[in-house]
Amino acid sequence: PGVSPESIGWTADHDLGFMTGVLPDTQAALDGRQRYFDLAAQAGKSPDPADVPFFRYVYVGESEESVRRDTEEAISWVWRCLEWMGARSKGEAGTLDEWLKDGPAPALGYEQFCEKRGFFGTPDRVRRQLRELRDDHGVTYFGGNFAFGGLSQELVLKSMRLFADEVAAKL
Repeated sequence: PGVSPESIGWTADHDLGFMTGVLPDTQAALDGRQRYFDLAAQAGKSPDPADVPFFRYVYVGESEESVRRDTEEAISWVWRCLEWMGARSKGEAGTLDEWLKDGPAPALGYEQFCEKRGFFGTPDRVRRQLRELRDDHGVTYFGGNFAFGGLSQELVLKSMRLFADEVAAKL
């Protein structure tokens, strides 16, 4: 999903940069990233992993319960909007308001989203996820999308502070 093997190959062959966005599942994004490095090597290139950003939605809270309370509605709205854009591009949806009111249930539930696409949780959990990215997949350039779906500035800043103090500082 998201990026074809051909486009990754073309990018690697032309010595262009590569990044993963927040939309694909984490494993699919990691697979695409690895495909980029493999194809670049086949083309005689050696991109620096530090120049290949890996992005995820991120929210760090004091407890799993507070994380869910703070983010479930916001990330569900984001996901519904993204699904609407996909359906709309195929001529399968009317307005966003109609979609949000009468459209199908989201294809991805909150738990699935957190497991496959977002780094949501306590500092310990998010730190473990980032350590795995770094140690198992060589990701050294991580970007977090902390503001999404109408989260208040207060919640976004609180999450960012916890991330800075309790996640990044301890990696």
